Amino acid sequence: NKYRTHPKSFSLNGSQLANELLSQNGVQGVKVESIEGPDHYDPLGKAVRLNHVNFEGRDLTSLVVAAHEVGHAIQDRYDYSLLKMRTSLATWAMVLQKCGSAFMMVTPLLALVTRSPRLGLISLIVGVAGMLSHSVINFITLPVEIDASFKRALPLLEKRPDFNNDDQAGANQILRACAYTYLAASLSDLLNVMRWLAVLRRR
Repeated sequence: NKYRTHPKSFSLNGSQLANELLSQNGVQGVKVESIEGPDHYDPLGKAVRLNHVNFEGRDLTSLVVAAHEVGHAIQDRYDYSLLKMRTSLATWAMVLQKCGSAFMMVTPLLALVTRSPRLGLISLIVGVAGMLSHSVINFITLPVEIDASFKRALPLLEKRPDFNNDDQAGANQILRACAYTYLAASLSDLLNVMRWLAVLRRR
C-alpha cells in the first residue's frame, strides 16, 4: 500500500511490463490475464494472472508484483524443480486439507459413538496430518517465492533505466512481502491445527 500511493507513475502498466519481461526472457506461450482474485502464475494454464488493480496500475507495487509473477514463468521455462514439486503437490494438498478438517470435526462424535479411544486417536491423527499438508506445501513454496523474487524479478527490475535507487529499494521491500506471505500462511495453518487440538482437548 505504501508504494501503491507513491507519487511516481511509470510509463508501463503491470500487464505491459509482464509481457515485455516475458518476451525479453524468451518465455513463449504464456498469457497475461486480468482477474478479480489474487495474483499468481498458473503453470498448468501457462498464464500470468494479475489482479485488475495490478494489471492496469502504473505504480511501483503493480510493476513489482507483475515482475514477481513473471519470475515464476521464468522458473517454469527452466523447469525449476521446486516449482514442479509444488505444482504436483498443490492439488493433493487441497483435498487432504478438506479431508483433514472433516476428520477433525467428526473425531469427537466418532469417539463417542464407537466408544473406541483408539479409533478416535486414528481419526485425530488423520485429521491433523491432512490439515498440516497445506502448511507443508507453503513451506515448500517459500524457497520458490524467494527465488522468483530475488533471483528472477529483482535483477530484471534493476536493469531497467526507469528504476532509480529509491524504486529498487521499494521493489526489494515489496518482493520480500510477496515471498513471506507464504511463511505467514504456514504459521497460520499451524495455529489453526493448535486451535483444533485445544478444542478437542476440552471435549
